Amino acid sequence: MKDYGDRIWYEPREIESIAEDELARAGWPRLEGSVAIDIERFITRHLKVNFDFTELPEGVQGFTEFYANGKVEMAISAELADRAEEDWGALHRLRTTLAHEAAHVLLHRTLYLAENFKTLDQKRLCREVGFKKMKQYDWREWQANRGMGALLLPAGLVKRELVKVDPAGSRSKILQVISRRFAVSTDAVSFRLNEFRATKR
Repeated sequence: MKDYGDRIWYEPREIESIAEDELARAGWPRLEGSVAIDIERFITRHLKVNFDFTELPEGVQGFTEFYANGKVEMAISAELADRAEEDWGALHRLRTTLAHEAAHVLLHRTLYLAENFKTLDQKRLCREVGFKKMKQYDWREWQANRGMGALLLPAGLVKRELVKVDPAGSRSKILQVISRRFAVSTDAVSFRLNEFRATKR
């Protein structure tokens, strides 16, 4: 990790390591009967951050707000949470939103402590719908998305599950199997596998 004044630069491998270390410290919380990470339990019990389901502006799925004393407030779209009870796609979106906000806490909380607080013009970090091109992201959002993947699809766990999948199966079949096991979208799995190849993890 390098500190560029009000900007922290993490190498991708550092983000992976931070997420894995924190999951290990949390005891690898899993959804009941599943290999999938219980991200809600990770946030509330390990990070000690409570979040509220609340009405948010259109297009905003969640936000995390930081304070100079280290306090963190997190809010998640109530509309998204309601849809997640019946819709598998919305459940994926809810889990990725929670993991994205958790990654902000892991990676960016130190930015907002008293010595830096007054110099920062953005104390509330939001996850919005519709991000497509990574180069257009705020650097904190890019890092949080990378951390989101590392929290929901930890490299070691995913690779252990991949060896159980029929290697003769199509890529789409493999994506579907891992998607179900980790309660994320096939797009998230595909993106994550591409990250593994890029970093040779």
